[in-house]
Amino acid sequence: MIIFAILSGIFGLVVGSFLNVLVIRRGAKTLLGRSGCLSCAHELEVLDLVPIVSWLALRGRCRHCGSKISIQYPLVEISSAILFACIGASVTLASLFSPWQIVLVAVSFFIAALLVAIAAYDIR
Repeated sequence: MIIFAILSGIFGLVVGSFLNVLVIRRGAKTLLGRSGCLSCAHELEVLDLVPIVSWLALRGRCRHCGSKISIQYPLVEISSAILFACIGASVTLASLFSPWQIVLVAVSFFIAALLVAIAAYDIR
């Protein structure tokens, strides 16, 4: 089930990007609104929000003010992607359509995301 592992890894990238938002905005009044540079507060554009790719393309710097963007962003995204891909790789095609297997995978994704968020917050 290599395809499911790859799709799970891509899903992990997206979840990792959201986990970064949760860690950075912890304690804020709301999670709503666009993400912005922590230095210049400029709202990020759509292309600046692509997990890992945008951080690499911008060489870890803000497009507008040039301030350094934390390595936390790609590390959380990569960690989530690897964990989700491992969970996806453990699923067999026959068991993928079992209702209990779907619940088990969903719970595993949730626990993996929770552990990554806790680790990122603790390290921060």
